[in-house]
Amino acid sequence: MSQNTKSKRLIEEIPGTSTINIQNDLEKRECKDIGKKRAHNFRDLTGQKFGRLLALEYVGKNKSRNLIWLCQCDCGTIKTVLNTALTNGLTISCGCYHKEHATEFAKTHGFYYHPLYTIWKNMMDRCYNKKCKAYKYYGGRGINVCKRWHDIKNFVEDLIGRPGKLTLDRIDNNGNYEPNNCRWVSQKIQCNNTRANRKITFSNLTLTLSEWSEKTNINRDTIRHRLYRYNWTVEDALTTLPTK
Repeated sequence: MSQNTKSKRLIEEIPGTSTINIQNDLEKRECKDIGKKRAHNFRDLTGQKFGRLLALEYVGKNKSRNLIWLCQCDCGTIKTVLNTALTNGLTISCGCYHKEHATEFAKTHGFYYHPLYTIWKNMMDRCYNKKCKAYKYYGGRGINVCKRWHDIKNFVEDLIGRPGKLTLDRIDNNGNYEPNNCRWVSQKIQCNNTRANRKITFSNLTLTLSEWSEKTNINRDTIRHRLYRYNWTVEDALTTLPTK
């Protein structure tokens, strides 16, 4: 028995209903479903495995009109992944694969207990582990680690001369982690080099609030309040000594 015949029989069995109205409603739904399929017109990935990810269902498109799939990782994590990232092999797990691989790689090459291991691992997490709290400020902004430094052996070789307890700093905050853009600096210098730090230019000299505070002997918060709360001019904020 055909689907249409079944539908007609069901309609006839419903007392007090209009056969024409219900039939029209069924036809509209069928047209709507066909229209949806034509509108999407994409390869159905449901049930397919991509590395550790199992595609569960299509969830829609992002603002850039890229297809998005809801996936489940072998570790149990549920996440959404771009269609192209799945089919091109760019994303093969929720992030657990990279984390495990990095740790095993370090252990295999004997660097797991090296003084620079934690710095290397944190750097890699910031750029590639979406579960890392700082990911949105690094990997989320397109900051990457150069291919050479994916091997911790090369990272240690290039930065082995770390003096004291200095921290790893990128000279250009919009640049990648690579030999020409990294240096060892004190925590104070690194804080002055963050994206969020406001820089002020006065007398052809550009410094951060902290640096101007040191140079003028005026409290950093005093300068900040003068400029951003009381709308003082830069000159007045940096040259007027506080009254005792």
